Amino acid sequence: MTYFHWPRCLGIILLSAFLLISCSLFKKRETKEITEEKKATPVQIQPEEVGVKPSPPSQVSPLPIQEARYRIQIFVSSSRENAWKIAEEARQKLSLAVYVVNAPPYFKVWIGDCFTMEEAFVLKDKAKTNGYTDAFVVEMGK
Repeated sequence: MTYFHWPRCLGIILLSAFLLISCSLFKKRETKEITEEKKATPVQIQPEEVGVKPSPPSQVSPLPIQEARYRIQIFVSSSRENAWKIAEEARQKLSLAVYVVNAPPYFKVWIGDCFTMEEAFVLKDKAKTNGYTDAFVVEMGK
């Protein structure tokens, strides 16, 4: 004859409940993580800056609205304050859209809204000449 052992059964039930609660709290904390991105008014690079001659008005055809495909990363830090400081400095220096992206454990500072790789390389060179020597092109969605 087998006896039902209450203390052992109660211990197993309490341990199971603890594990379930711990897992659900961890999952909630994980889903609360959001990406910070400060929106700014985008500034379009003039065709002359990219080396493209604008078409005469009679030959201009409307283009579909696009989203930026490339941005330039000028800074990365584990400190939110440092990233925001550099972002504000870049906004004043370059007069461009500046984004602070939270990619745990880092905060990345991106600039610009480039639609072509050529635009992105021109902007990267502009960032480098303005003191952001580690600037590089970031492809959006990758």
